[in-house]
Amino acid sequence: MTIAVQELGYTPDPEMVERIFAEARPMGQASDRGRKNLGYGHLYYSLVRLLRPAHILAVGSGYGFSVVSLGLGLRDNGSGRLTFVDPSGVRAGLSFGSEVFGGKAGSWDTPEKVRTRFAKFGLEKIVTHYKMFDRQFFEQYSKLNLPRINLSLIDGNHEYSYALYDFQQTLSHLIRPGYVLLHDSNWLVEKVGLFNGVRRLIGELKKAGYPVTMFDPGGGLALVEVR
Repeated sequence: MTIAVQELGYTPDPEMVERIFAEARPMGQASDRGRKNLGYGHLYYSLVRLLRPAHILAVGSGYGFSVVSLGLGLRDNGSGRLTFVDPSGVRAGLSFGSEVFGGKAGSWDTPEKVRTRFAKFGLEKIVTHYKMFDRQFFEQYSKLNLPRINLSLIDGNHEYSYALYDFQQTLSHLIRPGYVLLHDSNWLVEKVGLFNGVRRLIGELKKAGYPVTMFDPGGGLALVEVR
């Protein structure tokens, strides 16, 4: 018996895929707009459908591609929430991430701008944005009454000390078994030694015995299992 994808609650249809490319604008996600291929977006969505997490944490996003892909998985699951942390439009030199780089063009400047962007995907009640640096956020985690984390995506500052901090803080709130995604694990600039913080962190996690699955296309993505 053939079952239509609509009956299964499968949101990433061609119309939605085009909307994601137009509004959420992937960067380093191994995507191909001409072929309607979301790249890592398919992986984010599928992991959420498979793992059925109750709470996802996403640290950093330029235009919301990863957040939307994860959020659509929660929407189609019919349960779960996503906490998104990004200071919005903060830049300094070549540095990327939580303290020196935020959402492109001030994507997350105001609550209304955030709500409008995520409403285009039916995610305004699923995604909660905190306009904070990562350190501010984690220091207030308990006061914010947030639940423990099942799945996390770290895509903030790629310098080693910041990537390590985000990973360690995520672990302190992660349910076991849990999973942490590290984006830009194979970023081109890192290959020439200007920026190898995420790659260095992944190397240390492997030595420490964490199961790590690497995906190399685009900016690269690492899936870390925490038992």
